[in-house]
Amino acid sequence: LGAIALSEKDIESAERCLSKAVELDPQSVESFYLLGLILHEKKNCNEAIEQFKKVINLAPGHASAHAALAMCYFEQKLFIHAMAELKIAVDLDPSDYTSMYNIACIYSLQDKPEPALKWLERAIDNGFSDFEHMGRDHDLDNIRNYPEYARLVQDMTLPILSDEAKSESGVEDVLK
Repeated sequence: LGAIALSEKDIESAERCLSKAVELDPQSVESFYLLGLILHEKKNCNEAIEQFKKVINLAPGHASAHAALAMCYFEQKLFIHAMAELKIAVDLDPSDYTSMYNIACIYSLQDKPEPALKWLERAIDNGFSDFEHMGRDHDLDNIRNYPEYARLVQDMTLPILSDEAKSESGVEDVLK
């Protein structure tokens, strides 16, 4: 019921149902995970962290729980912990381009351009394609002036531009 309520965006009912579910079945990995997502959505990171840690304790290979735990740490500016969890998530799911992108963000925030650009490229190579988000994400501000960043953006945008758009606006307009 909690998952259904969550899918219908009834956060309060979902939280009640999932809290009851974990009370009745303290081994319910998915209930702990969904409850953690709800708590994170409600900006209650400390309680969300508790739920994600329970998931990881019950199912250490739950890549999404590691990634979600990392985002809670990230929001609390606990970058070392966030980085560790994101790297575990990528080890468990080598196609997790969102975690790769978030690793790039942490390196950029730490003013470490080389690993930031490496992880950003890896994210793109694995399917990250949200150019608009990337363009406005302030976490990447420290690497925007590097030629490698411009190359990644150009490589990302060329395949999606139509021939007409390329000739009308030019790639330079996309890079602005």
